[in-house]
Amino acid sequence: INSADTTIASRDESVEGLYFKSNKKIQSLPIEVKEKFPKLIGIHASFCSLTTISKANFKGLSKLRILYLHGNQIEMIRSDVFEDLVALERLDLGQLKLNYF
Repeated sequence: INSADTTIASRDESVEGLYFKSNKKIQSLPIEVKEKFPKLIGIHASFCSLTTISKANFKGLSKLRILYLHGNQIEMIRSDVFEDLVALERLDLGQLKLNYF
């Protein structure tokens, strides 16, 4: 997490969801989050200050079912970004500033 006052320090196997809604301090998602939260099934990061997402943000999250990224500043998403999300049921990319080529 790219925020001066937010740190993910230790592994917690009880966490199933991360919720960052409307937190403008969140400029990026954690990388290799599976190492910290192996049972993660949901990420809600709508209306934050995200400008990019990468495959590294979702690496190994084969149990993730819900991903909300609505209302961020993301302009481009590579075709392989969601490749590891084999259980994904809900994806919200509404109100992004995507450029289409």
